[in-house]
Amino acid sequence: MIQQKKQFTNLNDFLSSSHASHTDIEINISNNHNYSQNFDYLTSALQKCTNIKNLTLSLINLNLGDQQLSNLGLALTNCSQITTLSLQLCQNQIGPEGVQSLSLLLTKYNSLSSLSLNLVGNRIQHQGISDIGQALVKCTNLAFLTLIVDQNQIGDEGISNLGQALEKCINLTKLVLGIGWNKIGPQGGQNLSSSLAKCSHLTSLELLLHNNQIGPQCVSNLGLDLTNCSNLSTLKLNISKNKIGSQGASDLCVGFTKFTQLKTLSLNLQDNQIQSQGVIGLGSALGKCTNISHLTVNINQNQISDEDIIDFGSKLSNCTNLHFLSLFLCNLNLKSTSGLNQILKCCNKISTLTLYLSNNLICNENVSSLGLALANCSNIQTLTLNLDYNQIGNLGAKNLISGLVKSAHLLKSLLYLRYNQVDELQKKKLKKQIIKAKRLVINFAFL
Repeated sequence: MIQQKKQFTNLNDFLSSSHASHTDIEINISNNHNYSQNFDYLTSALQKCTNIKNLTLSLINLNLGDQQLSNLGLALTNCSQITTLSLQLCQNQIGPEGVQSLSLLLTKYNSLSSLSLNLVGNRIQHQGISDIGQALVKCTNLAFLTLIVDQNQIGDEGISNLGQALEKCINLTKLVLGIGWNKIGPQGGQNLSSSLAKCSHLTSLELLLHNNQIGPQCVSNLGLDLTNCSNLSTLKLNISKNKIGSQGASDLCVGFTKFTQLKTLSLNLQDNQIQSQGVIGLGSALGKCTNISHLTVNINQNQISDEDIIDFGSKLSNCTNLHFLSLFLCNLNLKSTSGLNQILKCCNKISTLTLYLSNNLICNENVSSLGLALANCSNIQTLTLNLDYNQIGNLGAKNLISGLVKSAHLLKSLLYLRYNQVDELQKKKLKKQIIKAKRLVINFAFL
């Protein structure tokens, strides 16, 4: 009989429990500095959990240092049967020495198949990430890895060493790697990219490289290198705030047509100095990925015009197998919705749609045409639409709501129309209209 997971949010409850009987537990004592003073009690109790197989420890923002992490590692060496381990250790004071003790612990888990390690906001530096990499190589049964090390002063050397280690994790099929807000430049990014190209067994990859300095050439090479991972069915890339420019955006997805099994693709390219050539090239490349069913694209805060989005939408409309689509097009000074209307017209299998269009220049006429396009979408069931900070007045809001009400299969909508030009009387009328549409649940915000 499978034992149900036991969850503890109070340290005393765990301390008084039957330690030897635990096989699957979750302990969350985050954000309470009082617990850091009693950390030795926790490690002493964990040492007695010799039958545990699945362990989740959330020790976030407890001011833990290297010595306490070393004590934790020593205690957990007794838990030799662990197959699934999740350690959430962000916002502490952990440095290379503490990570070295943790890495030594991982090498002793011969049966470890799933590891989630979150060290955001510590100071492990290149030595710490290198030690983690060396430990991962020895976890020969590891299939699922989530490693989040944002804000840890990691540079090119550290990320290159980690990449070389990941090459040797031959059983790894799912990887989430978060390395944002570090000091990774073009060379480190290129070395990591080359290493990932050798991880051909991956079926799911989420790479979070935001807020580094990898540049356009590295992103171009990343797109090509990843095509060697031909078994990928899910690919999520966050490369926001890396100054990749139009070249990087245009080249990134050129080779993605080789992903014959790719179904889910997410690209965050926010704030990257992308201009017309970049978004047009991106659209052309994505338009050839006709097998994709789930697509998310974030190109907020770039130098993109209405004409660019129309061209982008025209190319993207070739993705006729899309069922889930999310587009983030905020802070672009857009006036037209023609590109979006084209996508909605051609991609008629979409059942879940998310559009973030805040901080643009969309007016009554264009939001009315969007409402009409949505009314003609025969398969959309769930819609999230953010139109905050535009130039929408009473007529535009009325026509948009009418379009949603007329959409034949739409069941649930989350609609944001804050900071527009809709007066109070019109807001009341629209609320009544929404209430009358009993089959449709619309959560709306007019503030």
